[in-house]
Amino acid sequence: MELIELVVLVRLVFAHIIMDFLFQTKTIVTKKQQKSLVYHLLHSIGHGVAAYIAVFNLSCWYVIPIVSLTHLAIDYWKITKKERLCFFIIDQVFHLFVLFVIWIVATKQVDAFVQFLAYYISDKDVWIVALSYMLVLKPTSLFLYLFTKRWKRTKDKYASLQDAGKWIGYLERILILTFILVGKIEGVGFLLAAKSIFRFGDLNKSQDIQKTEYILIGTLASFVISISLGLFMVHLIG
Repeated sequence: MELIELVVLVRLVFAHIIMDFLFQTKTIVTKKQQKSLVYHLLHSIGHGVAAYIAVFNLSCWYVIPIVSLTHLAIDYWKITKKERLCFFIIDQVFHLFVLFVIWIVATKQVDAFVQFLAYYISDKDVWIVALSYMLVLKPTSLFLYLFTKRWKRTKDKYASLQDAGKWIGYLERILILTFILVGKIEGVGFLLAAKSIFRFGDLNKSQDIQKTEYILIGTLASFVISISLGLFMVHLIG
């Protein structure tokens, strides 16, 4: 299914980015954190007007109150939470979801979107790709932890950032899988070379052979799993 009027969605997102990141000054952010209703209203109404202009349809007057009120509610919810990445992501997802619904309604794409959704829900390739990304995250992370546990030293004098290794592994395997799924397997070689450069400080210490071997085992195991899984999924997709 071809979704027409995609440019309207692009304009809505563009307007949101402009209002939420470029036009929202530090003063506005500070006042909102202090629960200043005036600044909250000005910021939210600005979003509503910007969205209305982005839709570029005089009959869609409802865009202003809907976007303004939902933005106000979401922002008020956010200031009650700590300044953490997860809340920032949730905040932006809520805002974008509202804009997406506005786009579907304003461009009369409800039926087309339902057909589009039904088509991809029934498409096995979509589920294969989704399963691939799920497998390279937590299940693979747990497997690698258990696999390399026997070589991990109880007391490691080299301190590292909390959960840094886990997230490096997540991003590494996601990139490898993506390279393979899009048919750019040469990117895996680039990734391995880049990681080797960053790890050079650890790998060239001959006095710490155990740490070097531990890093190599974990890295190679992660690459083997990701590449094998990616190639297998590509074979299933055909």
